[in-house]
Formats: sequence, structure tokens, C-alpha cells
Amino acid sequence: MIPALAVLICSLALIGEHVEKDGACIDVSLQAQTYEWSVSNLSTDPIMRFEIVAHNTYSQKVPDGWEWELDGDRFICWTEDRRSAIRPGKKKTFSASVGSQGASVGLVSATIGLAGGDKTIAISEVWGPVAKPRSIIAVIAVTLISIALLHTLFLMYRGRKKAKA
Repeated sequence: MIPALAVLICSLALIGEHVEKDGACIDVSLQAQTYEWSVSNLSTDPIMRFEIVAHNTYSQKVPDGWEWELDGDRFICWTEDRRSAIRPGKKKTFSASVGSQGASVGLVSATIGLAGGDKTIAISEVWGPVAKPRSIIAVIAVTLISIALLHTLFLMYRGRKKAKA
């Protein structure tokens, strides 16, 4: 129940997230466990590469004519065909689904490469999947154990009260 509620809250919070910097814009949406990054080209050169930190992802999708690979936690997308590039004033969408274990919503870095390969745009605060800190996992476990213990104590107390009556 708690993970489903967290995903619902995050998906509502991230719809319409908009980050713009140095000739590029990234719109982020999160629906269920799928992130979508829509990259818009506000510069005069075509965008040929898009990279973003994407921990624990699967089912990656890229536009036609683009390739992708995972390098550690980086989702790297590129095209060598200028006709498939993101032209000035246009937008293309990249997506990846997140595994149910080991990822939460956080701010990640993205890099956009323009034609020619020597000019890049770095955007440091884009929503994406990040590794869950181990401390959160421990807090969740302790909380669940505490709730179970309190529930047991409550039932024992209630049982004694009924026995006396």
C-alpha cells in the first residue's frame, strides 16, 4: 500500500516538471513506474545525444533512428543520423520503467550533446530514478516491526480487559 501511494504522489507531483538550460529543455513525467523525458531543442544545432542517470531501469524506449545503452546507472541515447536528430524547435521523448526494488524519485544529472560532438549541455536537476538509501530501507523495516509489536500488545491488553469483565 505504501509504495503504491508513494508512486501515486510522485506521479502527480512530477507531471509537467520543466527544466530549461542553455538551449535545451527537458519535460519530465512519471506515470506508474515509467519516466518520460521529453527533450526539446531550443538551440540552432541538432541534438544528437541524450544521457541521464536512471538507476534500476528496464524497458527503455527511444525515438526511431536512435540507439541506447545502459552504462552503470546512465541511460545513454544517441543517433548518428542527422535526419533522426532533434531539430531546432522540435522535441523527442525517451522513456524507461523503474524496477520495484531499489529506486526512488530524486534529482539526477542529464547531458545533451549537439551535432559536432564538441558542445554539450549539462542539466543537473532533472527528476529521475535514484538508488534508495539503505537508511530508508532500515527505517521502513523498523517501522513495520514496531507497528506489528504495538498491534500485538494492543490485542493482548484488550484480551485481558475482556477476561476481567
